[in-house]
Amino acid sequence: MMPGRIYAPAEGPITCPSQEFEAFFHAFLNNGDLQVAYTAKPYVLKGPYYLQHNTEPGDPANPQWETVEVHRPMHDRYRYDAQRQLYVSDSWLLPGQKWTGIDAFGRSTDNSPTQLEIRQVSQTEYAMHTRDRITTFSKRADCWYLTHDWTLDPFEGCQWPDQCRSMREYEGGFMDELD
Repeated sequence: MMPGRIYAPAEGPITCPSQEFEAFFHAFLNNGDLQVAYTAKPYVLKGPYYLQHNTEPGDPANPQWETVEVHRPMHDRYRYDAQRQLYVSDSWLLPGQKWTGIDAFGRSTDNSPTQLEIRQVSQTEYAMHTRDRITTFSKRADCWYLTHDWTLDPFEGCQWPDQCRSMREYEGGFMDELD
């Protein structure tokens, strides 16, 4: 198992860790079972059209966004490190796993801090902003739920075709290097 996590599946029904958003959010990030229980089914996933279709970013012949409903839990790659009181990057948490931030030798893991900001949208909605995504949590009768995940488009507003094409990173493969 990855450092900083333990296998500790929930015994009995999963309950809301807190009605207060920040406490809920910290628990949600660090517990695979909470991620399963408190991801809305379905949740709305929105991202740039070109990521799912073989099209060029910014091409006005195609829509900019694609929105789909997802019926599986969202397992994100962010954790709350309570010891350092900051958000860190990590790999996926599976159901039954909890992130502790402590390795097998009792030392703090060395996960790198991440840019993550929480913004209150309304009394019943919060948004998690990262460099390339916005994830929304909405309050329902029993708890908070992850309801939307939006991948931002770095090509948004580029001038087609020259500026959009110049913004693309080189996508050559291994075989290109042999020529």
